Order: sequence, then structure tokens, then C-alpha cells
Amino acid sequence: MLKLAPESSLLLVVDVQNEFLKVIHEGDRVIQRTRFLAECAGLLGVPVVATEQNPDRLGKLDPQIASFCQDVRAKMAFSAVEPFGDNYFGSAVVVVGVEAHICIAQTVRDLRLAGVPVVVAADAVSARTVEMTNNGLARARDFGAEISHSESIVYEWMSTAAHPKFRDVLSVVKRFPSN
Repeated sequence: MLKLAPESSLLLVVDVQNEFLKVIHEGDRVIQRTRFLAECAGLLGVPVVATEQNPDRLGKLDPQIASFCQDVRAKMAFSAVEPFGDNYFGSAVVVVGVEAHICIAQTVRDLRLAGVPVVVAADAVSARTVEMTNNGLARARDFGAEISHSESIVYEWMSTAAHPKFRDVLSVVKRFPSN
């Protein structure tokens, strides 16, 4: 069981590229929930890093998400671990993005093989079909990832309503209602 904390977490955004998300089931939801997590991570001091799958063909990372990222790397490999290397991820990693059954599943597998604890924000993950999304989330769980909701992750990062950033985060929660 994993307990998330801002000082020991990292948010990994996998291929949330607007052009790519046009073919993704509920792609708008993935963008909104990822923006929500990235903004909250920024408020709470959680580093945000991202990948772009073949950006020359699939476009760049969503600009609102990119504004919260400390490191964005292009990739051709399906696993988002590859452009960073195994030793980059020392803390717990919260994973969001697309496609669930390919890049998310392979990223989770590689992080778990490196001994890194992983949480997947299911509401910020998708694929071209519901079946592919469900398959990817099942594989991620089989690889040892915890499956959670973006709001659950943010509230776990804060741990208490007495957190100094609670009111700031609450205003973000209100701007990004979860459907």
C-alpha cells in the first residue's frame, strides 16, 4: 500500500497531445483531468514531467499542461520511462495519459520493474476504445500499480484540510468538476 506525499511524488504525463487526443475516447476528459492534476501538483510542489509521442506527427503536449512541466521529452518508444532512464524516477509516480493499453501499461511495467511505486489516475487515462482503456488499467493493476481518481490523489497529497494550500487547491477543484 502506498501513501502519497508531495515531497516523495512525481506526476508523469504521457503523451497528452491535443492532436493525438482527437482519436481517443473521451479525450477532452483526459485533458481536463490532467490539467487539474498538473495545476494542483504545481500548487503542492509536486514535480511534473511529460512525454510527447512522435511530436512531429502527433503534435505537441497540451500547452496548459506544458506550462506546469519541469521536463518534457519526445519519444518514439512506447514506454515513457525510456526517454528519462530507469534512475530518473526515484519516488512514487502518478501516471496519466494515453494510450492506456500501450504507453500507460508499458510505462507502469517498466516503473514497477525498476521498483518504483505507481498510482494511475484512471479518470485521466484513456485509449481509442473503452475496451482498450479497461485492458490497460487492468494490466497496470496486474503490474502492481494502484488505480485511483485524480481528486483522491490530490487530497492524499494534502493529507488534511489544515494543509496551507488547501483553499488554493479547493478553488482548482471547483474549476474542474469531475464528471
